[in-house]
Amino acid sequence: MKEFKNNEKGYVLIGVIATFVILSILSLTMITLSAASFKTSTTEKNNQSAFYIAEAGLNYQEQQLKNKIIKIYEANNVETEDDFIRELSSDVLFPDATYDDFEQENAYAELSVEKLSDYQFKIYSKGYVGKESRSLSRVVGVEWQDKYQFIEENVPAELPPFAVFTSGSFSMKSGTINGDIASTETAPDSVVFHNSGPNFNGEVYVKDENINIVKNYVNEDEFTPSIKLLDKKYTVPELPEFPQIPEVNDSERYDSVSLSGNQMKTIEISELGYFEEVKLQNNTKLTLDIGNQDTEIIVDKFDIENGHIYIKGEGNLTLYIVDYFNIDNGSTINQNGKVKQLNIFMKNNIEEVTIDGSQKINASLYAENANIYLTAGGGFKGNIFTGGTEFSITGGSSNNAQLFFAPNAHFKVKEGGKIRGKIIAEKFKMSGGGSVTFEEIHYTDGPISPSALNMENSSGEGSGGGTIVEKISTGNSPSFSGGSLEEND
Repeated sequence: MKEFKNNEKGYVLIGVIATFVILSILSLTMITLSAASFKTSTTEKNNQSAFYIAEAGLNYQEQQLKNKIIKIYEANNVETEDDFIRELSSDVLFPDATYDDFEQENAYAELSVEKLSDYQFKIYSKGYVGKESRSLSRVVGVEWQDKYQFIEENVPAELPPFAVFTSGSFSMKSGTINGDIASTETAPDSVVFHNSGPNFNGEVYVKDENINIVKNYVNEDEFTPSIKLLDKKYTVPELPEFPQIPEVNDSERYDSVSLSGNQMKTIEISELGYFEEVKLQNNTKLTLDIGNQDTEIIVDKFDIENGHIYIKGEGNLTLYIVDYFNIDNGSTINQNGKVKQLNIFMKNNIEEVTIDGSQKINASLYAENANIYLTAGGGFKGNIFTGGTEFSITGGSSNNAQLFFAPNAHFKVKEGGKIRGKIIAEKFKMSGGGSVTFEEIHYTDGPISPSALNMENSSGEGSGGGTIVEKISTGNSPSFSGGSLEEND
């Protein structure tokens, strides 16, 4: 009986131990399962947090990009869409960056921007939390909106309001100038008044108020020129393009004209005519009947030794002289006609144009390359343009109210030469008497006139001319569009 009781106690002990083991195993299993569940929950939480970190970083980078684009749009150097596109190409828009403005530790986003086109950008953001990361991207589009309304107005420049205007030196030894003079030269002693008796009634305009440009040798008690600042808008313009000489067909070719012994001849010309030579001698008279239409005449050799040319009709005549020009012995061209009716163009084969001996021409003249000499009573009404290097008016020659435009020439007035109008030249020299009087130009329109220089006549303060563009702000800003959020592997 006693042995049975001892066995019973042994069985109980074994059951207790087995139960403890089972409970221990169950406890370890529960602990393991709980730890695994906690780890899984933390990973999922960090992974989800990484998504939100990436999204926050992407939103931040998108706003930064928009702010930069708006700043570019508002910049003073951006007026047009082309300006806008140019500035959008700047690398400053696309730096890689890190955004870590988060309360959570070890949380940050790596950011970058890719330019897909002129107006599309792709933003990338990779968010990190611990060892977890998520990558997101979004395409952002920008659309140009007109920043200004541009209103263009063509306004002609005004001729510089000076009796003499040079890009180089000015020298006055004697004679008279009634009107202001100006020079864009900046070298010292570029504008000189000599002590032999100049009579200057005007003011001197120079660049930058540099008084060293002006040198006065006249007794200061007798003469002290007033020096003023030259407006920067006044510059010597360029010569207009020399016109192409028209081509002619056989029906437009006329026989050469050679008149002598008081002969008179009338030739009707319709629109275009070519003469190999026109030669007048012994007080002969040639009438060109052009009717009421605009007409062009081409002459290779133009020799008016002693004769007179008249224009009949109300049309305008353009005369091209190609190889040779001579006028002498009191000859006249269009003497009683309207200046604006005749424009004479001389090709660069002609190196010199001399008008003297009481010759008279009523026309505007453009010599492509010739030096011009007006002397001994020769008279010219109309504007004269030349690309030559010398322009001289001497010996009683009188020329009234016209523009002398010789931007490459040394312009000389001496020995009683007289001008009423405006001179624009590279250099100017007055000596031995003579006079220049500022006067408004009579002949303002046509291919040899201020209008051909895109200028208009004025004695006032003038204008820089050209195209004036008025900008009116539209109040616009660039517009943006955003694509859907994409998650990247």
